[in-house]
Amino acid sequence: MEQMSEQILIDRLKAKDQRVFQDFVNQHKDKLFRVAMGFVHDSFLAEDIVQEVFIKLWQNIDSWQEDRAQLSTWLYRVTVNHSLNKLRDTKNTRQLSSINELMRTNDDGSVEIQVPDKATDPHAALENKELAEVLRKAISALPRKQRIAFVLSKYQKMSSREIAEVMELSVSNVGVIVHRAKKNLQKQILKLMK
Repeated sequence: MEQMSEQILIDRLKAKDQRVFQDFVNQHKDKLFRVAMGFVHDSFLAEDIVQEVFIKLWQNIDSWQEDRAQLSTWLYRVTVNHSLNKLRDTKNTRQLSSINELMRTNDDGSVEIQVPDKATDPHAALENKELAEVLRKAISALPRKQRIAFVLSKYQKMSSREIAEVMELSVSNVGVIVHRAKKNLQKQILKLMK
């Protein structure tokens, strides 16, 4: 997509320029998909969420107010909200087992939450699926702000400054929230072990 200013982009979207819209979708869909996956952990559901976000943008671009945040920041907010709504609407209650590989304690005593990678070995793949499900449950149990900040940090690899923009908080507040999220995740994972 050719580089254009935010205002020109919005004007072209308001004019219902389908080529510009398609370019915009192609530029942002993978990032939004990763955000949605960080919450719902289901690729089909995440794809639906991203599609709904872009439909909402297309349908409501006429009412876009220039004094709002950047359009990409707004997309992240809407994706987070849609993801949380989908989670609330489609609660999953499956039981799980092993969680030993989810937490790693660093030399300084801090806890690092491990996101399981895809594995080629079927046994390892099943174990990773179980671990991912435990992590999903633990993340779902976090308070809303902690959940949002953790997902944007861990799955989207956003900086504290970027998360602050999306969540409309100070950078220092984001750091505190992410730290608390990691501590609470540790507690949730330990609770799920019992």
